[in-house]
Amino acid sequence: MKLIFMYLFGILLLATSALALAPLFSSPTKINGSYIVVYRDEIPETTVSLHKTALLKMYSSHKILFEYKKVLNGFSAILTPQGLNYIRNAEGVNYVEEDQIATAFDVKQATCNIQDNAPWGLGRISTGGIPLNSNQYKYDTEGSGVKAYIVDSGIYLENVQFGGRAQFGANFVLGESNGDLNGHGTHVAGIVGGRDYGVAKKVTLVAVKVLGQNGSGSYSGVIGGIDWIATDATPNKDTANLSLGGSPSLALDTAINNLVSKNGIFTVVAAGNDNQDACNYSPSRAALAFSVGSISQPAEGVYTDPRSYFSNQGSCVQIFAPGEAIPSAWIGDPTAFRTLSGTSMASPHVCGAAALILGDGPVDTPGRVGSEIISSATPGTVVNINPDSPNLVLFAGCEPSKL
Repeated sequence: MKLIFMYLFGILLLATSALALAPLFSSPTKINGSYIVVYRDEIPETTVSLHKTALLKMYSSHKILFEYKKVLNGFSAILTPQGLNYIRNAEGVNYVEEDQIATAFDVKQATCNIQDNAPWGLGRISTGGIPLNSNQYKYDTEGSGVKAYIVDSGIYLENVQFGGRAQFGANFVLGESNGDLNGHGTHVAGIVGGRDYGVAKKVTLVAVKVLGQNGSGSYSGVIGGIDWIATDATPNKDTANLSLGGSPSLALDTAINNLVSKNGIFTVVAAGNDNQDACNYSPSRAALAFSVGSISQPAEGVYTDPRSYFSNQGSCVQIFAPGEAIPSAWIGDPTAFRTLSGTSMASPHVCGAAALILGDGPVDTPGRVGSEIISSATPGTVVNINPDSPNLVLFAGCEPSKL
């Protein structure tokens, strides 16, 4: 009997080898080894049954999961690569699709966490509608499992805002210790992921020190930091923030673009503080950098977001976020904080928002993260911008209402 089956199976293989290979449709959320096999409508059940029998005889690891007779003509099965190849060559198969994960579309508002007496910047980015002012930060994810690389002056790891989630990564300032001697990097890190001041309250913060005690560094050091991130970070899972910049640099722009395109790291940069075109600076002009301009706090009863007087603007900016009078962590004492202004403060709001997205589901590409940030942004409220600038304000809350 076994010899007869093998003979018939051999005939089946010969018969199907001359047929066109049925297409295989892949999925980013595939279930490994599980496939949905769809036949043309006119293929009889006897042919489908013959193929299922052949698969089960071929390998003991093959398993038919579900049979479809009404809405589809076919079945689903656990298959080896050899089984997949056989069924794609089988008579009448229209296509094969990788099985994938289905998830419930829950309403985020139902699981909102609320931080009362939050900094105005956090209140603003979680308010998609009127009024624009709020002292509540409403969020439903916290960036757990994501690393945010802070390319800056370092991080004062002992500040209570970080709760042990901040760590030293690398130092590219020659002759200076690994700690933050300036404060700027600690402040930025606090906005990304501080307990009270941060957008993503469970993100891991990694210090990549490229600026020294005086707040400056070299482009060669910055590129060194970017290169180090490319070796340390998890592609399509982590994010980076650069609240720094200067004159145009092809080398720096290329490093940023490659960190995004070749290494899958969503990279946020400050647009700059010269009230000029952001396209005249690096890395804000880098094609794949997500460049952020600054807005100031709206006055009570005013339903517009003023662009900060210092903020760069133009077509190289992707979005605006709060950047004036932003409180955050500081150096020198575990409870130290300070209030600063600049696009350096706007950028980490967006980096934190990226961490929320990356921590909220499966691995996501930088392009998809950027698209989600843009599509969820609050439109049409920014004033005092030129026509080339996007009229978008970051939204990173769980409140679904928008203007």
